[in-house]
Amino acid sequence: MTASRSTYLKTYGWSFLFFVLALMSKSMAVSLPLSLMLFDVCLRRQQVTEQGVAGAIKVLFIEKLPFILIMLIAMAVTLATQSASEYAPVGFVGRLTFFVAGIEHYAISFVLPIGLSPFYPAAIAGINGFGVLTLLLFGSLLAWSLFRLANSRIAQAVSLVLLFFFA
Repeated sequence: MTASRSTYLKTYGWSFLFFVLALMSKSMAVSLPLSLMLFDVCLRRQQVTEQGVAGAIKVLFIEKLPFILIMLIAMAVTLATQSASEYAPVGFVGRLTFFVAGIEHYAISFVLPIGLSPFYPAAIAGINGFGVLTLLLFGSLLAWSLFRLANSRIAQAVSLVLLFFFA
């Protein structure tokens, strides 16, 4: 085994261990495998192999398979332990309201990280203008950067940051 292969296996093992520990502390860590795949694709870490694009995607997927399996197990355990009666049914407008409020909250917290808390009560009266404006701004930036993805390294970086932020 070469030194670089040994270093790769150690790094991969530590990454996997810290992912499992992160899942035990916060369920939001389930987004890590998707974020890792986005990093690989956007930064073009995995070059196209002799098998073409399908071969490169297969290598990326196999490399992330242990992370995905643990993620699926954590999701199943979370869903099994949560009671369906804990949550009141929310319609489409309610879900849209929570979505817009979440985007607004994350955008403000990203720019001005004060008053942060691990738990935020869901006290939302409705959609306000700032939330819609924030959603449109971030959505427009994401659409623009994805449109320009193949042409510019700056657009690639912007799209990677936005996709990681929303993942």
